[in-house]
Amino acid sequence: MSNIKLTDGILMKIMRGDQVENPVVQVLYCKKIQKNDSNPDRYRLLLSDGRYMINFAMLASQVTDLVADGSLTNNAVIVVKRYITTKIQSNGKNDNRRVLLILELDILAKGEDIGMKLGNPMNLTAEIIAEADKANSSKLLSEKTNGNASNTWDKSPNKPASNTSMQTSMNTTSNSTFNPNMCHPIEALSPYNSKWVLKVRVMNKSSIRTWSNSKGEGKLFSMDVCDETGEIRITGFRDEVDKFYDMIQTDRIYYITGGQIKLANKQYSTLKNDYEITLNRDTEIVECHETTNVPTVSFKFVPIKAIATLEPNSIVDVIGVCKEAGECVHFNSRAGKALIKREIQLVDESQCSINLTLWGKEAEDFDGSSQPVIAIKGAKINEFMGSKSISGMSSPIRINPDIPEAYKLRGWYDNEGSKLDNVTNISGRSTTGDGYQSTNSPLMTFREVKAKHVTDSLSFSNIGTIMLIKSDRAVYKSCPAEGCNKKLLEMGDDSYRCDKCGKEYNDFQYRLLVSMNVADHTGESWMTVFASEAEKILGKTSQEMGEWLNNDKKEATEYIATKNFSKFMFRCRSRMDTYNDENRMKTVAFAAEPINHVVVNKYYLDKIKELTGIQKKTSNGMEY
Repeated sequence: MSNIKLTDGILMKIMRGDQVENPVVQVLYCKKIQKNDSNPDRYRLLLSDGRYMINFAMLASQVTDLVADGSLTNNAVIVVKRYITTKIQSNGKNDNRRVLLILELDILAKGEDIGMKLGNPMNLTAEIIAEADKANSSKLLSEKTNGNASNTWDKSPNKPASNTSMQTSMNTTSNSTFNPNMCHPIEALSPYNSKWVLKVRVMNKSSIRTWSNSKGEGKLFSMDVCDETGEIRITGFRDEVDKFYDMIQTDRIYYITGGQIKLANKQYSTLKNDYEITLNRDTEIVECHETTNVPTVSFKFVPIKAIATLEPNSIVDVIGVCKEAGECVHFNSRAGKALIKREIQLVDESQCSINLTLWGKEAEDFDGSSQPVIAIKGAKINEFMGSKSISGMSSPIRINPDIPEAYKLRGWYDNEGSKLDNVTNISGRSTTGDGYQSTNSPLMTFREVKAKHVTDSLSFSNIGTIMLIKSDRAVYKSCPAEGCNKKLLEMGDDSYRCDKCGKEYNDFQYRLLVSMNVADHTGESWMTVFASEAEKILGKTSQEMGEWLNNDKKEATEYIATKNFSKFMFRCRSRMDTYNDENRMKTVAFAAEPINHVVVNKYYLDKIKELTGIQKKTSNGMEY
């Protein structure tokens, strides 16, 4: 391929910090340098322009697939479409060496087609670059002495950035003197480099959180930022909260320098980065007002229907229309911390919905009256009693985002989705009750459940008849605090204590917790039914039943007995439990609804087809 020509000597300009367009270089060698479960492979390159070669070159994560699929091999010739360079340190001091991070490239010729090294390149050392910089500075000085270099100096891409000019650019809102070539890509950050400048977009900013423990009190906030190479979480404490919180705005671009880079605590961050940054007294943050190509927040949305089959604690991007929004709930954590949350229901074109939990100020400020489109990046999948939900506690959330997926979803919901009456809620029952046939709670008989030999847990639905409801201990005295259902401890002086809230009360609320025996045509099972579903079965509130049992236990017990032999569709979760060294099945019913005969008939038809193998055919040969 004799028509392939490298851009002779171009690596010298690139490694001095110049911006050049579409340089053509050869990949002499490609080596994998990193592999772990949380981040993609990283590759280091030996590049040549025919005159010089460098080994301080890396591929950004978005182009590493070219190596994985065999497209980019040794001796391949590429054109570099986009790149970033950043200075590195040696023994804590800056030198003239840079790292070249390739963001986008095209392959002009494959390695097997070239089959050899082009030219006779020599290693481009820091000394060679320093000599070139010295020669260039001498030339500029000579031109200035001759009185014609003022404009040339201002426009030169090699103009050195003095400490004074850097400090000025970091402490003013004018970025006209800031050299973008000084910026460091997120992907190349490490704890071993203490001198760096980021040019990033703020994807998400948390509310201010406070803490109090034996070591003292404090406050903090965090923000998730991104550039073309990756994303990272930045956290500020105490003084840094006062200094930076109000100035940081979501979706704006900032220059950030100074801070401690350390290993990320994955318990609090879902970002794909092994590191995070803590702001300190040396941190400077300045908004960038110039035209820039820093990307906006990118999403990889997963249909809500698909979430039903994903593992708990998985991280996904989700978009949906707010179909319903619950009220704000104020409650205390087990540690006694005051919390606020709000449940909202999202629906998308997969005709499934899921519950999203908002927390803190985000929950307080949310208004679902206009049924907005909501996009969540890095939502965590939770599972309870076989139901899936998502939480956005530390995830960037966008209301009516300006992205194509949001406009498409808005059009679907306004024209079609809002009229649907068969949406399945994978966080619980659907709007029509056919959620009992969801993938994680299929309709089963008690014989089928026992045949599963459950060792962990099993979610299922069942058509059952209530044979007996135990009236003894059907209610308990619970904490009166909103959102707290903890059983109270009686203190003996008409006062009660809640261990969860850590408080004492003079009153309480009754709460149902019913044990009942349910049977179908194959067997029976004892179930525990919580307050919300027990109230549906009994037709009374927990408070009404508690007061009735307290005032007239005989009459209340007789009333409860009238609910025996009622039929419901139960949604349950069973697991094996050990009692007195004997294994037994423990079942909790977390939903009880009137029988949906459409679902029941389909279930029995499917069973008949399964047992007989009979399939009917239409005139055109289609089976049904």
